[in-house]
Amino acid sequence: MAITQFSLTTGQSGVDVNSATTASFTPTANRLVLVAVSNRATSGTTNAASLSGNGLTWVQVLGSNWADSPSHRISVFRAMGDPPSSGTLSITFAGQTQSRIAWSIMEFAGIDTSGTNGSGAIVQSNATGTYPGTAASTTLGVAPDTSSATYGVSSYVTTASTTTAGSGFTEIDEQSSAQGVGLSTEWRADAVQTINATNTANVNNIMAGIEIKVAGAAATGVSGAGHSVFRLPRRQWSY
Repeated sequence: MAITQFSLTTGQSGVDVNSATTASFTPTANRLVLVAVSNRATSGTTNAASLSGNGLTWVQVLGSNWADSPSHRISVFRAMGDPPSSGTLSITFAGQTQSRIAWSIMEFAGIDTSGTNGSGAIVQSNATGTYPGTAASTTLGVAPDTSSATYGVSSYVTTASTTTAGSGFTEIDEQSSAQGVGLSTEWRADAVQTINATNTANVNNIMAGIEIKVAGAAATGVSGAGHSVFRLPRRQWSY
């Protein structure tokens, strides 16, 4: 059984807000729901995002601030439920004001449903920054299983740039902003170790990649964790 992807909703906030509320959407029971968030604080180091809604528990898979601009951050959250509920999702930052918040929400079917809140479907993840450049990429720590799917997120600082998905990837959506935060998501039904995208402008960018485990796949050999997270050097990560 191959993994399939379905878009739920996307959007972005106005200027100088400390939270955002998505459009209403209805997740499907026992599907992996992923939410990518790109945000920029008006000043200082941006706080980590928190998500609530749809009767689900939202767990951060990865979160990374730009090394040279800590007011910018990329995050990916996972959830899974039976049954989830229709409704909006609230994205907050512990009261901190953001100049822009962009999000992309999607779900994946045919995935491993073990663990809690989608943990069994996440095998590994990584994120890598490019400061600046037109080519964005990240490489997973180990070669993924051939039956897995691959999901990528490009979060970039821009006033005039668009993103093209990497070779073999299909773009899910793109949220570009004159306020300086862009977000592009992509995926492919097979597994690759390097996840990449290309920007039309020379921009600061963080590329994140996640391996998604198919239903019925053999155990990955990760003891007790349910998934592996391969991290950037410490200075580039913030939790």
